[in-house]
Amino acid sequence: QSRHAPHDPVRDHGHAAKPMPSDWRRWCGWGSWRVPDADEHFTVRQFFLGSTICWGGQKYCIETRPKDGDLPIWEEFGRMRRTGRVNYGFLSNWARSYRVDLDDAEERAKRRKELLRNVVHGARNMVNAGTAPNRPVIFYLNARGVRLDGAEGQTFLDEWHREAWSKRGGKGYITGRAYDLNPVASFRDYAIWHYDKLLRSGACDNLYWDDIFLQSSFDVVAGEEAYVRADGHIQPAAGLRNMRALIRRAAILQHELGKRPVNVVHMTNTHIVPICSFAQMNYAWEDKSDGRDYQDRWPRDYVQAESIGRQSGNYPLTLGLLREKDPAKREWIARTAAGVCLAYGIGSTGVFKPYWENLRRLLEFGYGRPEVAVSQHWEPGHPVRVEGTEAVTLVLSKPSRTLVVVTDYAEGADPVTLTLDRERLGLAGRLTATDMEIGEEFDVTDDGRIAFALKRHDFMLVLVEAR
Repeated sequence: QSRHAPHDPVRDHGHAAKPMPSDWRRWCGWGSWRVPDADEHFTVRQFFLGSTICWGGQKYCIETRPKDGDLPIWEEFGRMRRTGRVNYGFLSNWARSYRVDLDDAEERAKRRKELLRNVVHGARNMVNAGTAPNRPVIFYLNARGVRLDGAEGQTFLDEWHREAWSKRGGKGYITGRAYDLNPVASFRDYAIWHYDKLLRSGACDNLYWDDIFLQSSFDVVAGEEAYVRADGHIQPAAGLRNMRALIRRAAILQHELGKRPVNVVHMTNTHIVPICSFAQMNYAWEDKSDGRDYQDRWPRDYVQAESIGRQSGNYPLTLGLLREKDPAKREWIARTAAGVCLAYGIGSTGVFKPYWENLRRLLEFGYGRPEVAVSQHWEPGHPVRVEGTEAVTLVLSKPSRTLVVVTDYAEGADPVTLTLDRERLGLAGRLTATDMEIGEEFDVTDDGRIAFALKRHDFMLVLVEAR
């Protein structure tokens, strides 16, 4: 396979661990229902069950298996997905069999009701996703989360927990840690055994891991890398090799099962190439859900280093955290998010109307198809130049037509001047330029210069056509 797809002129952005998928610009994370005719536009669009409680776990982010190791729930999920019907009777009986160490009968009933509600929600969503080949189902897992109250957790506590000395849990509902698993060899064996059962059941196609960040491990016995220094203090390990091995083994398992993995790693604002490269999608931008514009949240150098996916050869996907309460400000922040994501070729799972509307315009132009050349602003020979402000640009071109995304990263200007390399873009004859969102026309000079007003942190889609 060539390093880059024929229609993607990115040339050796650093030293990528693997090539980008040939169709990556037509991938999507989840939320693609916001794009009409999504099946026509996307080759991959995942359906995500975003918590372990949706597939039979008892807590949100520390499970590797269903409650009590009750694997028939996965088999039934697979059958429901294949038949397109939710088996409510099975799910109800399964929830009633739930055993919990609680003395209060009312509390036990409450837990069973919660369990039933969660698995019914997951089952409905899986059935609604259907079995289309470009609509895979993906299950949530946490690569740093672990149950410690069950038989396995108590047996392997001192191996799986990252601290030098771990406390045994007492009587209670469920105990575990969301950020302190060290996925050593024994945990990987445990996890892969369950991944195999899950994937074979047909309940899901791919795996999502939260929290793949590095985490200090002080276990000098089973942690594999930590050690006691000459001064008597523990030199902790970073956990890189163990985390890499977990993601790698899952990918190998899927290949052995004849599947094409499209696994997702939630990077937790890190891009650790030895880990990420064994997945196929990155998921970034977890924090900074404040009221700032996205240009203020994510500087350009950070985006290129952490977010664009090229170093690990992964599709770049990002959270859409938008917790601003003021409607007008919320709408504006969503627009700044759209501008950053579109110009950098980054996917989003946010409820950003400007992003989805304008992504559709790019897709309808032919974005991601072999006949449309794509250039991004960091590439040598990029065929457009912006004057008047600092901006990032994405250029799509095909014979006699060019579409440019211009996103302001400074204070905006009136005018901003966009200069096209007409020869490189193949634009001969008289040119017209249009704001693709609102249809406003701009004048184009003979040497390919277009002037327009651009607000601070706003973006514009400029369609240029040769007549």
